[in-house]
Amino acid sequence: MKLASGLCLLLIAAGGCRGYDNDDTTSRERTAEANALLTSRRPSYEASCAKGEVAYCEVLGDFYHFGTAGTPVDETKSKAFYHRACAGGSPTACKKEQDPDWLAKAVRRQ
Repeated sequence: MKLASGLCLLLIAAGGCRGYDNDDTTSRERTAEANALLTSRRPSYEASCAKGEVAYCEVLGDFYHFGTAGTPVDETKSKAFYHRACAGGSPTACKKEQDPDWLAKAVRRQ
């Protein structure tokens, strides 16, 4: 699975995609499917992050921030993954490290 696909699934799992009514049964089913797929992919994301692929570190930070992909909400872990990605050169991870709600604010502005 490509990282971009994973990011889209993350938004669906977090309930943040436009056009999805979270009270809709179909939307809940899509959210559950996305979350299950991300949960199954999380170990490969963790391995990629450990190898220094910072985009995966950032996504793992998102998982822990939003409590998706079978992870509990854990701001300490979230910030640690954002920090690793930021140190590796990801400007969005740097923004998230400073303000973990940056992504949600950016999505709402659009």
